[in-house]
Amino acid sequence: TTKNLLMDCPVSMTTGFSSYLMNIGEVKNQGVELEINSKNIVSKDFDWSTSFTLSHNKNKIVKISDSQRAYNQRVKEFYQNIVNEEYGKYNSKYGVPISQYEEGQSLTSIWAVKSLGIDPTTGKEIFLNRDGSVSDTWNATQEVVVGNTEPKFNGSVGFNLAYKAWSLFAAFQYEWGGQEYNQTLVDRVENARIQYQNVDLRVLTDRWKQPGDIAQFKDIKNADNVTMPTSRFVQDKAYLRLSALTLSYDFNREWIKKHLGMNMLRLEASTRDFINWNSIR
Repeated sequence: TTKNLLMDCPVSMTTGFSSYLMNIGEVKNQGVELEINSKNIVSKDFDWSTSFTLSHNKNKIVKISDSQRAYNQRVKEFYQNIVNEEYGKYNSKYGVPISQYEEGQSLTSIWAVKSLGIDPTTGKEIFLNRDGSVSDTWNATQEVVVGNTEPKFNGSVGFNLAYKAWSLFAAFQYEWGGQEYNQTLVDRVENARIQYQNVDLRVLTDRWKQPGDIAQFKDIKNADNVTMPTSRFVQDKAYLRLSALTLSYDFNREWIKKHLGMNMLRLEASTRDFINWNSIR
């Protein structure tokens, strides 16, 4: 349990700063870490060893300060500016989820308005409000927790193989159980400005075009209206990455000492992030 926790809270760059320190209150972390190292085969010519780590953590805000409540209110007022600002609906800065903090929730929660998807009859997005009512108008006061960027599990898996003078080392990293807001999909497909930039093919192929269409993205005629933070773009995140791969060969020490005057000579080839699989594209 961490009391009087200080966190960097983002502010508009027009202030001359990107963030400021805020006392957000009290946070409780609970989790477990597991590590297993094993030597599976040890012989004259062949060795095989493996390693495995797993971590799980869950954080919960136990108490927030008055300044944090005021910060949450400023977030809502920021989004409300899209109504008051003349060109607000065209400004992409309003389409980015901003962290908010509430007792009982997580520090890494994703806040947005719950979405029921694109209405097949109109091509507009339909939202589910806190009271269960349905609306086609986005409202900052209806934002709720729709995901969490902290994974349920993450860790690494590695192995080391050695056969005579050859050795092979590989290390994988993995993560599972969290969510992420796919901002790239929002900016490059949903809100893509086709008159100014190259765009993804889905800007046209996956959009609503006529009544009856079941589509992932809103009517292209509404593309200029910035898509506000919505659960429609919250996606489950899992990845597996081959973070390191090394193959090496050690020359015979007696031979290189006799012929080259060296104590050791190794040839090595290595790469990083050789394979990267991610559930979010």
